[in-house]
Amino acid sequence: MMISKMILYLKTGVDTCFFEKGTDVYLKYTPSNAEPFEYKIKDLLELFEGQGIFKFDSDEEIDHYFVLLESIESAIYTYYTNHDDLKDKNVIFILERLLQKIDIKLNSELLKSIQNNVRLCLSFKIYSEQEVKGAIKRIIKSVKDHHSIDGSTGYLDFLKCRFDYH
Repeated sequence: MMISKMILYLKTGVDTCFFEKGTDVYLKYTPSNAEPFEYKIKDLLELFEGQGIFKFDSDEEIDHYFVLLESIESAIYTYYTNHDDLKDKNVIFILERLLQKIDIKLNSELLKSIQNNVRLCLSFKIYSEQEVKGAIKRIIKSVKDHHSIDGSTGYLDFLKCRFDYH
């Protein structure tokens, strides 16, 4: 299964969820025809590799970052489906905190959801910390663009249309 499809499927729910044991984060998956299994996900800072710089100019680069962008946006979308009071400005706030310190600890389900999806993504695909921060900057720009045109939930409504279509 492609990682982007996997991440879309990995919403906290009946079959799959993230959970914590102490300071560790685990992914629990329960297939329909087998026993559940747990997978310990490394800390964010342990998962970064290389010194790559985020560039989003060519089709090849777009393909390279699609999985990373999708993992972040699917976390935001999933959170929004369960918290319809979320606004674009809340998303911007959380993403800007992540830019300051990617492994920041805040009392925010949205933050944890984004971090967990990025951790899962980095468990399967190699990105540097600068590439992840570049992807976050790109999403912040998208949030601000949609917000300025379509109002307080412009970006979130865009995500809803995009993910509900799949």
